[in-house]
Amino acid sequence: MGNHLCISVTFLDPLFHGQSDGGPEWPPSPMRLYQALLAGARASCRGARRNPRTREAFRWLDGVPPPTVVGPEVEGAQPYGIYVPNNDGDREPDRQKRLTTKHVRPQRIRGDRTLHFLWPIGDDARRHAEALTAEARHLMALGWGIDQVVGNGRIVTESEAEQLPGQRWRPWSGLRAGSTT
Repeated sequence: MGNHLCISVTFLDPLFHGQSDGGPEWPPSPMRLYQALLAGARASCRGARRNPRTREAFRWLDGVPPPTVVGPEVEGAQPYGIYVPNNDGDREPDRQKRLTTKHVRPQRIRGDRTLHFLWPIGDDARRHAEALTAEARHLMALGWGIDQVVGNGRIVTESEAEQLPGQRWRPWSGLRAGSTT
């Protein structure tokens, strides 16, 4: 039986606002988690001098196949519109004339609000996994900035990974963690 790097993300609010090119996104893509991990690692003064071990761990994570994601299902919540400045319209000095409508289509998380991202690891990757488990505690948001989370990382056995509650997804078979396509 093998081990897995398990990054768990618990949403503080039952709504998730992340959008993919095709509309509402669920579960959040591994790229989103990768970006959130990097942002948490660089936040505040702790990110001023990053540990080379952490840098190597992020490079490793960027090169491994995408994780399996285990977590709750969602249902569409009531869509709504908000008005935000149109950054393309900087020529107009009056802010009110530059507002544009942004359509929001959040997803309501049903039941437990924790997602688990699971990467299989061997003994050679254990040191990278251990570095990333520490970085997971610095997660702040996943999705939009209003999608605040609490993160945790740990190394779990195959049987512990199988016992995690929720639906399983692996829709990113052609992507790496830090890939943008």
